[in-house]
Amino acid sequence: MKKFLVVLAASAMLWSACKNTPASSKCGICPAIAIVAPTIGVRIVDKTSGVDLFLSPGSPYKSDDLKVSSSADGSNVSFSVDSTDKAKRFVRIIATSTQTFKLTLGSLAADSIRVTLKLDSPKCCSIPKIHEVVLNNAVVCSACGYNPLVVIKK
Repeated sequence: MKKFLVVLAASAMLWSACKNTPASSKCGICPAIAIVAPTIGVRIVDKTSGVDLFLSPGSPYKSDDLKVSSSADGSNVSFSVDSTDKAKRFVRIIATSTQTFKLTLGSLAADSIRVTLKLDSPKCCSIPKIHEVVLNNAVVCSACGYNPLVVIKK
């Protein structure tokens, strides 16, 4: 516990020093939180019933049936399943830069998710945030923050 508090205090001091540094000088080391990439959450549900098509125990598709590719990172983009809320499980995809993800679930038509990143603080210790998410040419959110949830209805 003491180690955690020391690391937390050191991070706060670094953050404060970083934020108080004049723009003309170098910022120094930024806290680790500044380099965490934002993520998007994706749920795939039936368009009429709202039932999860992908991650529920009785779903017709399993995690091996989902293929994710990216305009920036190529094919076989890795993702993780967030199942903290058993009723609303979703896939979490890291957005390392502005890019378009193509998601294909089994033999269903592919969907595209365009993620646009912006930096929240251009002076020092910039943190990337998701500025806009577009699902199949329809805006899902703008000024989205760190991890918006996208619901794909099939």
